[in-house]
Amino acid sequence: MENEKSNILNRVCSLYNNFGIKSITMDDVSRELGISKKTLYEHFKDKDDLVSQVFEFERKNVLKNLCEAVSSAQNAIHELFLINKYFSDKIKNFNPNVDFDLKKYHYKVYEKHKAKVIENMYSYILANLNKGIKEKLYRNDFNPEFIARLHVSRIISIQHSGVFTREELLEKSTHRELIIYHVRGIATKEGIKVLEKELKNE
Repeated sequence: MENEKSNILNRVCSLYNNFGIKSITMDDVSRELGISKKTLYEHFKDKDDLVSQVFEFERKNVLKNLCEAVSSAQNAIHELFLINKYFSDKIKNFNPNVDFDLKKYHYKVYEKHKAKVIENMYSYILANLNKGIKEKLYRNDFNPEFIARLHVSRIISIQHSGVFTREELLEKSTHRELIIYHVRGIATKEGIKVLEKELKNE
């Protein structure tokens, strides 16, 4: 049963990414996936529930894949560059209509999903800060919780401020500069050396 549900969520995720959310009805899902509406409604009470579960499924997949992507990190700074590469590759295939439709037609799901993404982002950044301090690549004279919140706010604002175009946000160099700005503000002399080494090795 769970394998069947995971398969449905995975395929619906692809449908949404290709065509947006609004245009895909429950009838479309049933037809495209070759399953009966009865089977579909055994797993999801309505479209809003399906959308909610699709985004939760995708969020958990991102966390799993991200953990795998950074498992080879040599240190905290290298980890940031690996994270940037993972999301740069992932965002290339992202359909902006999905985010638009989610916000406009499923706002409660959008708010719930956004809150969880921000929570995950904060946890990752805080863990990275503590790792860097332990490795003596980051200074120990700042408040990690505050800096983690500050960096999350930078990432969120850069996406929604309207200052950067969609094309600029898709460029790896934009987020690369954000990493450089972040690390230079908290790094020790050894951390700066590691940062410069990472930049040369890109």
